[in-house]
Amino acid sequence: MPKDLKRKARVKATLQDTNLSEVIRGLLAKKYDEKTADGTTIQYGGSVSSGNIAEFIGQPEIDGALVGGASLDASRFAQIVQAASVIAKNTRKS
Repeated sequence: MPKDLKRKARVKATLQDTNLSEVIRGLLAKKYDEKTADGTTIQYGGSVSSGNIAEFIGQPEIDGALVGGASLDASRFAQIVQAASVIAKNTRKS
């Protein structure tokens, strides 16, 4: 698959995950209240890497990510943590 198509697919997946997070928060607000919805942590559960973690946790409705297979390789996991730390510092939620 050409690089530009891969990027478009990733962006589309990111937008879908963000929209799903918004839907989940909306359902929680409806069933409980806004405070509960806003206080609920929503994590991305798909495949993440140091190259794509920013696309997910940089979204305001996604609070983090569950790292799968990459967590089995200490070097890869450390790169993801480092990338996530930089994003978290730059996008702190108020």
